[in-house]
Amino acid sequence: MLTPPLAAIQEIHKLHSSGSILYLIAVPQYGDYLARSRCDIAWNGTTYQRSWFEIEGVAEDSDSQSPQVLVHFSNVGGFVEERVLANGNYSRAWVDLYVVNSNCLDETEPIYHVRLQVQKVTPTRKQVTFQLGLTNPLLLTFPAWKFHDSICQYKPYNLDLCPKVAVCAQTLTACLAWGNDVSGHPYTERFGAQLGLMGAIQTDTGL
Repeated sequence: MLTPPLAAIQEIHKLHSSGSILYLIAVPQYGDYLARSRCDIAWNGTTYQRSWFEIEGVAEDSDSQSPQVLVHFSNVGGFVEERVLANGNYSRAWVDLYVVNSNCLDETEPIYHVRLQVQKVTPTRKQVTFQLGLTNPLLLTFPAWKFHDSICQYKPYNLDLCPKVAVCAQTLTACLAWGNDVSGHPYTERFGAQLGLMGAIQTDTGL
């Protein structure tokens, strides 16, 4: 259970304080760090860019559905929608919501923190709404490993098997080009694909 910093607790319970509660949103996967503030906020080694968004409270219901949080961003000028399109609708991206106090930004622990996953993104001319929630087990891939005939599954590459490879196209031709078929270290041990998946050895021609 998260224990808020003592300094933040004392700040909140003051009869009068010049500080304010700040809401921070982080999407590390896409390098997005936003603060609901009129100025940029530097906290815990990261600068959160000033922005404006509304976070709806979690509604209570009795139909056994997973709780969801709606976050509304202003879409004036279409800047947010442009960012959404560039990042593939933030599909399944993890989002960290933090609550901190402006007078306690030297504390590394927030007052509150929750990590949710993007379930849906709904853009309109005025705003873009992110629907955040818990992982839906019905949407998980099973089995987790997908079988491909000529595309290596090691992404970007397997450090243990290919320690000298800097960048790889993840194809059989690329694997052979790196010399992984030398004696004692055949590519069949390093290439993360199923060459006989279709009943015969496949090639990556045209990939």
